[in-house]
Amino acid sequence: MSSLGDESARLSTLESAFWQEYSAYTLSASQLVDEQNFVQEQIRHASEALERIKRTNVFDDAFHISHDGHFATINGFRLGRLPSQPVEWAEISAALGQALLLLATMARQTDYKFQKSAYMNDIASNLQHVPGILRGLRACVCVQIPSDPDGLVQQDVSPG
Repeated sequence: MSSLGDESARLSTLESAFWQEYSAYTLSASQLVDEQNFVQEQIRHASEALERIKRTNVFDDAFHISHDGHFATINGFRLGRLPSQPVEWAEISAALGQALLLLATMARQTDYKFQKSAYMNDIASNLQHVPGILRGLRACVCVQIPSDPDGLVQQDVSPG
């Protein structure tokens, strides 16, 4: 009988060890599942953020292009003037500067090289200096002057 008692005690010890290992394994598996769910949630959140960023166009945010009646606008500055609707030259110059900045930014983004304008290539390659370049840019636009027999002359409209 003592061998049956010994066998029963040995089996009881083995069963107890089995349940301890099973509990530890179940706890470990549960923790791993929780961690996996957490990582999957982070991946889902990061993927949604990536899709949102992919749909965002920086150029749309930085250069709002629209129209105001008969005039094209860029960042609220009207580009042009009519005899019936005068627009200040400073506003037209600002619009041209914004258009130039957009063109230079797009050229730099796409590594485009202008074939006939070294000046534009210089602007596109030195965008950090664009505010100074634009201040130095002398805007020359065509305006109609009644005393001009041809109807159009170039007039320097740069400030000072």
